[in-house]
Order: sequence, then structure tokens, then C-alpha cells
Amino acid sequence: MYLLDGIDEVPDESVDTFCSDLTMLLSEDPDALLIMTCRQGFYREVRDKLPVGLAEFNLLSFNTEDIATFVSHEGLNPEDFFREIEKSDFGLEASNPFTLGTLVSALKLRGQLEPLRSANLRIVVDAILAEHLDRQPQEARRALRLLAVAMEVYARNALTRQEALRVFQQGMRISARDAERLLGNLCTS
Repeated sequence: MYLLDGIDEVPDESVDTFCSDLTMLLSEDPDALLIMTCRQGFYREVRDKLPVGLAEFNLLSFNTEDIATFVSHEGLNPEDFFREIEKSDFGLEASNPFTLGTLVSALKLRGQLEPLRSANLRIVVDAILAEHLDRQPQEARRALRLLAVAMEVYARNALTRQEALRVFQQGMRISARDAERLLGNLCTS
């Protein structure tokens, strides 16, 4: 049995080799059990490079009962939490486990959530940037804004890797190498 956790952390320049090696491993050991974990965005990018016939499972978002259980476990009253979420129109996002944990921490620290949805979103984005990126959060936030503007201009919800790299190079006036590193960090966070 092989357990490969966090394959989205394979460096970009090694992904093709990793996928080829994995295909070879499974062809040499067809009875092997394989469990891999990764972020959904990464999986969408590499799905066609992975061995054929892998079963896919996606984690489901938390439902209301899951949220209430988590909030209770963290020492908060679920009804109070749901009222705070409702006030800022941030309910759907709270079904994501990371977002939920961040909002609960913010509520415990401040005694209330921010009244505006955008302010609570900023709390979550800042928590993601602080936890996962090796660059300055201000630079990462700027990069995310540039991507959002580019997607708005292109009128679609995704950019190709080359488009994103070009946006970083031109919008942030950074080298191709720095753009690659920044995009790699954002993709794995």
C-alpha cells in the first residue's frame, strides 16, 4: 500500500516526472493499493497526467450540524455564531473547514465578526497567506488582486498558467523566475 499525502506539494518542475514514475510503479505492481491526497485545484491541473483508472473522492463541505459541532467544541454557542455569520452574509463560506476555523478564531478573539462580508473574507485570505506562503503577505495579496482583475478582464473564472505568469511579470514587474515561484506558492496554499 502506498500513501502519498499532499502531492500538490511536488515542485512544478517535478510534476511530470512524478506522474510518469507513478504510472510506472502501478504498471509494475498492478495489485498495489494507492491513496493520494491533494488540493482539488492541483488535481484538475494534473488529472490527465496521472495513471488511468484512479478512483476520485472529494471532501464535502461541512453541513449545519458539522458547523454547530465544531463551534461547540471550540467553546462557542452555535446560535451566536450563526447569528454573526448571518449578519455579514458569510454563511456559505463557513462550510469550508479552514474558513470555519479562521472565523471561529476571529470571533473568539474579537467577540464578534466584522459586519461586512469583504472584511471577513480579508481575515480568511490573510490567514491563508500567513499560514502557507513564504513571501510577504502584501505581495501575495497584490498577486491575488492582479489575478482577479485579469480574470475579470478575460471574462472567465480561470487563467492558463502562462497567462497568470504574464500577469505577474507585467503587473508586478518581476522576473519570470520570481513569477514562477510566486504562482507555485499561491497554487499550493
